[in-house]
Amino acid sequence: MGHRASSGDGGGGKQRRGTPGLIVTGLIFAAGALMVLPLKQIPLWCGTPLWFVAAALFGIWLRHNRGWVHLLILLAGALWMLLHASLVLRQQIASDDEGVDRQVLARVVDLPQVRTESTRLLLELEQWDSPRTRPARVLVNWRDAPTDLAVGSRWRMVLRLKRPNGFSNPGGFDYERWLFQRRIGATGYVRIAEPDQIAGGWSTLRDWPNRLRQGLDSRLQPVLADLPYGGLMRALVLGARDRIEPAQQALITRFGLNHLVAISGLHIGWMALLGMGLGRWLWSRLGRLPLRLPSPRAGALLALSWAVLYALLAGFSVPTQRALVMVAAALAGILWGRQSSPWAILALAFLAVLLADPLSLLGVGFWLSFWAVTVILWSLQGRQARGRAGSALRVQLALTIGLMPLLVVAFGRIPLGALAANLVAVPLFGLLVIPPLLLGVLVTLLVPALGAWLFVAVDLVLQALFAYVGLLDEWLPVTWFSGSGMGWTLFPALVGVLWLLAPRGVPGRLAGSLLLLPLLLNRPPGPEAGEFAVTTLDVGQGLAVLVETENHALLYDVGARFSDRFDSADAVVLPYLRSRGIEHLDRLIISHDDNDHAGALGPLVAGIAVGEIFAGQPKITGMRLPESTLQACFAGDTWQWDGVVFRVLSPPRGAAGKGSDNDRSCVLQISAPKGSALIPGDISATVERRLVRLYGDRLDADLLLVPHHGSHSASSWALLAHVSPVHGVVSAGYRNRYRHPAERVVQRYQQAGVVLHNTANQGAVRVTFSEKLQVQHHRSKQVGFWVRRGARAQACDGALC
Repeated sequence: MGHRASSGDGGGGKQRRGTPGLIVTGLIFAAGALMVLPLKQIPLWCGTPLWFVAAALFGIWLRHNRGWVHLLILLAGALWMLLHASLVLRQQIASDDEGVDRQVLARVVDLPQVRTESTRLLLELEQWDSPRTRPARVLVNWRDAPTDLAVGSRWRMVLRLKRPNGFSNPGGFDYERWLFQRRIGATGYVRIAEPDQIAGGWSTLRDWPNRLRQGLDSRLQPVLADLPYGGLMRALVLGARDRIEPAQQALITRFGLNHLVAISGLHIGWMALLGMGLGRWLWSRLGRLPLRLPSPRAGALLALSWAVLYALLAGFSVPTQRALVMVAAALAGILWGRQSSPWAILALAFLAVLLADPLSLLGVGFWLSFWAVTVILWSLQGRQARGRAGSALRVQLALTIGLMPLLVVAFGRIPLGALAANLVAVPLFGLLVIPPLLLGVLVTLLVPALGAWLFVAVDLVLQALFAYVGLLDEWLPVTWFSGSGMGWTLFPALVGVLWLLAPRGVPGRLAGSLLLLPLLLNRPPGPEAGEFAVTTLDVGQGLAVLVETENHALLYDVGARFSDRFDSADAVVLPYLRSRGIEHLDRLIISHDDNDHAGALGPLVAGIAVGEIFAGQPKITGMRLPESTLQACFAGDTWQWDGVVFRVLSPPRGAAGKGSDNDRSCVLQISAPKGSALIPGDISATVERRLVRLYGDRLDADLLLVPHHGSHSASSWALLAHVSPVHGVVSAGYRNRYRHPAERVVQRYQQAGVVLHNTANQGAVRVTFSEKLQVQHHRSKQVGFWVRRGARAQACDGALC
C-alpha cells in the first residue's frame, strides 16, 4: 500500500481527488441545460448581449459566495442552452416565406445524399430575396440533380421552403427535434438551379473537411459500389449511412449493433493505435531525434493527428467527439507523463461536448454514447480481470442490461439478441473489420489495386458476420417490444441498473432489478368494456386510424410508402402500436388501393401479427402477402367487440370493379353506449348521397373522419346534416400540394358547428369515448421549443373545446 501511494507524481493523486468534482460539475451543467428543454417557447431576447451581461454580473456575485458555486454552474448550463437555442430559432424561416419561390445564393456544405428519386442537399444560404429572416441552413431535395455536385460549390437557386416539420405521434421519431439539433431552419425542394458565375469558386475554410470527405468518397466509390456491404464500409469510413442496404440496417437495429456503425471509441481508438505504432517505428529510425523527443511521445503526436483526421472524415458526430476527447486525454497523459482516471477523462469529454454544442443533448445518440461508457467503467469497477473472454462477456452483459432503460424510453424496444450478436461482432469488428478497413483506405490512396483486395476481404468478413446474425434472427426472439416508458420511470431504472452492476460488496444488488419493473411493466391505460378510442395518426397526406376497445385493436389504413427506404408503417404506425403495448392487430381494413392509404401494407404486416385483413377492393397493388389472405369488405358486415359494435356501410355487394377507387372505400361505423364514430375513407359526395338515402339519421355520429382529407369533392351538406358530428378530424399533410382541407369545406364544418381537428397542425388526434368524450392532440402534449406549433392545441371535454 505504501509503495502504491508513493508511486507517480503528486499530480496524479490530485487529479484523482479532482475527479468527483469534475463529474459533479459536468452533471450540474447538463442539468442546467436540461431545465430549458421543457419550455414550449423561448423569448428571442434570451440571445441578446444585454441579457448575458446581466447574467454574467449575477454570476460574478455568486462566485464570491462559495456556497453558491453549484448554482452558478447550473445557471451557466441553462444560459448556454438558451443562447444556442435562441440563435437557432432566430434563423428559422418566417411563415410568410413558406410555399413561396425564393431566389437564393446557396453553398453545398455536406455530402450530397443520392437517392432513387432525388438528391438530398444541406445548404447554407448566403443571399436571398426576402426582407425577412434568412434561414442559415436548409435541407432540400433536388430532382434530376447533377451527379458531380461538389461540397463548397455555390449555386443560384429558386427554392420553395417551409418551416421544419415532421410527423407528430407518440412513440415516433421526432424529426423536428432532429432538424433543430442540426440548426436547420427550413426544408423544401429545388425548382431551378444553375452554378453561380459571379461569386464562383469555393467557399470558406470550414468546407475543407467535407471536401476532403467527398474526395475520399469518390476514390472509394468505384471499389465499394459492387460489394454487398460496400455501403456499410463507406459508413464506417465516412460516417455517411445513407447507402447501407435497408435489410442490413434492419438487422443492425434489431440486434443492437448500431454502436459498431457509429464511429466512436472502437474506430477512433484503432486509428490512434495505427498512428502510434507507425509514429514510434518511424521516429526510432531518425538518428538522434529520439534522444530529444522519446519515441512514445512522437507516436502519441502522430496518433492524435490521425485520430483528429479520422474524426473530421467521419463528420464529427457526438459519439466521435466523445471518443476523440477521451483518446486525446489518454494521449496527453503519454505526452506529459501523467495519467488520468478513466472517470475524469469521461467527465472531461462530457463537458467538452456540451460546451462545443449544447444542442447535442437533444440527440438520443449523446445519451447512449456516454451512458454506454459509464456502464462499461462501472461494471469493471473494483473487479479483477478474468482473461479477455471473461472481460468481454462481462462488458457485453453489462451493456445489455445497462442500456435497457434508455432503449425502452427512446425506442420502446429491447434487443434481446444483442448479447449473442455482440459477443461475435465486437471482436470481429475490432480485429478483422476496422483495422484492415482503415488500412485499406490508406493503401487505396497509394496502390488502389491492393486496397481493393483489402476491401474484398473485409466484405467477406461482414458477409460471414451477417450470416450468423441472420441465423440468430431466425431462431431467437431477438427483440422485446415494450410500451414507451413514462419519463418518471427512467431515473429509478437507471439507479436500478447501477445497483445491479455495482462492485462486489454492495449489499442487495439483485434488489436493483425491482427498480426496473415500473419501466418494463408500464402500459398506457386503455378503454374499458363498452368504451373505445379512435386515434388518427399523423402520417402526412394519407390515413392511418387505430381503433381500440378493451381487448381488441383494429387498424383502418396504413398510410403511404414514400420510397424504398421510408414508409408510414415503419416510421409511424408500428412505433405507435408498440408505445400502446399492442402486439397483435385483430383486424386490418384497407379502405381502397391508393398509395396514401395502402402503400405501407407490406412493411406493416411484416412488423406485427395481423388477424383478418379486409379491403374495399379485391386486390391491393404491391401487396406483400398472398391474395388469399385478403377478404372483401361489404356493406352489412357486422361484429361486436367488448360491447362495441362495428358495421360496414359501403361498398354494397356486387359493386366490385365498379366506380372509382375512392368510391369503393370501406365505410366503417363504430357504435357504443358512450358514443359513435364514422370512418368513410375517400368517398365522394356521390357515395355520401347514397349513404344518406340508405341510412338517413342512422349515420348519426359524435366523430366524423373528414372524407377524402377535406377535399372539395366530399363532405356534402347532406352528409353533415345526417351525421351531425360534434368533432371532425382531417388527416392531411402540412402544406400539402392538394391544399387539403379545402377552404370552403372548412367553412362548411364551421357553419355546421363542428369542432375541426387537423393532424397537419395538431399531430395525432386521439378521441376517447368513455364517461366523457375526450380529445387529445399530440402536439399539445409535446414539450420542447423546437416543436412547430400550429393552430391552438385544445383539450376537449364533451362538446366544449
